[in-house]
Amino acid sequence: MKPMAIGLKPQLSWRKLDRRIVVLDPAGGNHYLFNELGGKVWMGMVQGRPMEHTIRAIMREYAVSRDRAERDVEAFLAGLEAERIIVREKEGE
Repeated sequence: MKPMAIGLKPQLSWRKLDRRIVVLDPAGGNHYLFNELGGKVWMGMVQGRPMEHTIRAIMREYAVSRDRAERDVEAFLAGLEAERIIVREKEGE
């Protein structure tokens, strides 16, 4: 996965509930519930961790290959981007 900057939609509010994340978008009137894996990716983003760190953590915790972890993270990020929750820019752009 190529390094990239990820920006969150500013008006979002979120809360961690056990191993899940609930995100509210008051402007759009939407709410989202992320499972445990999505919660790990979300927490990494809001804490400013490099995505590589999150991918390695997923590989360790779930005993999956790098390819699988990268695909799962990419699918999650693509979903967030489609919902306009995040904006991604490749580093250097």
